[in-house]
Amino acid sequence: MELTIIISVLQTILVSMLLWFWQKKINRKEEINKKQTEARKMESLLNMEMGMANAKLTFAIAEAFRSGKLNGELNEGIEAYKAARDKYTDFINEQATEKLQS
Repeated sequence: MELTIIISVLQTILVSMLLWFWQKKINRKEEINKKQTEARKMESLLNMEMGMANAKLTFAIAEAFRSGKLNGELNEGIEAYKAARDKYTDFINEQATEKLQS
C-alpha cells in the first residue's frame, strides 16, 4: 500500500516536471517567433519607406529633367533616400548583432 502511494507521488512529480519543461520550451519558441515577426514587420516598413524615398527621388529627377534645371525637390528626394538608407542600415546591423549574441 505504501509503495503504491510512493509510486503515485513519484509519477505525479515526474509528469509535472515533464510538463513544466515542455511548457518552457514552447514559451521559448513563441518568444523567438514573436521577435522574428517583429523583425519582418520592421523590415517591411523600412522597405516601404525606401520605396517611397526612391519614388520621391525619381519624381524629383523627372521634374528637374522636364524643367531643365535642378530644384529643391531633388534635395528633398536625396535627403529622404539618405534617411531611409540609414534607418535600413541600422536595422540590418541590429539584426546582425542579435544573431551574433544568440
